[in-house]
Amino acid sequence: MASCHSPVTNEQAHRQDSLAQIHKTDTPAAKTDSSWLLVPGVSAGKTKLDEPGDSVFKRLGKADAGDAAMGKAVAFWYTDGDSTGNVLSIYTSRDMGNDETARVKRIRVTSPSFKTNTGLGAGSNKKAIEMGFVVKPQESYQKDGKKVTILDAPEGIAFEVDDTGKCLAVIIHPRTDSYGSYLPLRTGVN
Repeated sequence: MASCHSPVTNEQAHRQDSLAQIHKTDTPAAKTDSSWLLVPGVSAGKTKLDEPGDSVFKRLGKADAGDAAMGKAVAFWYTDGDSTGNVLSIYTSRDMGNDETARVKRIRVTSPSFKTNTGLGAGSNKKAIEMGFVVKPQESYQKDGKKVTILDAPEGIAFEVDDTGKCLAVIIHPRTDSYGSYLPLRTGVN
């Protein structure tokens, strides 16, 4: 396993060069403001993995919707006040008996404003995602009659891609874990 300080391999360098080329012709990757930066395995904007859930609620205010069970909770914030707009979903979990603090374990964003440092996010195409990350399909679900596949990368990021190849959402999760959670991070899916 490579560490953060490992030299870039030829394959990684080729992927980065190829990704830069795709962005020149597909979606220009402007420098992303840190408030909107997706850092795999670390954060989505100002929200960090393992951050106390109380801190998130203080910053974002009351969630528009949510669910909780067995020391786990998911909260949804809607940009337009309902689930038809962009959604920020945050999954928290308590280590009951050891740490009673609810901590952020997954962050899901649908806003195209959130981007990785290479410009990937909701709205990106599957080809660009595959050039930026080695992803593996994990599961799929139906949304509005379309199949959506979750492509997971070991760096701590997963992409929800529809059958046209368009990314609908990005999930940030710990590098040591897959994207899944005890409670669903999505609303309005079947």
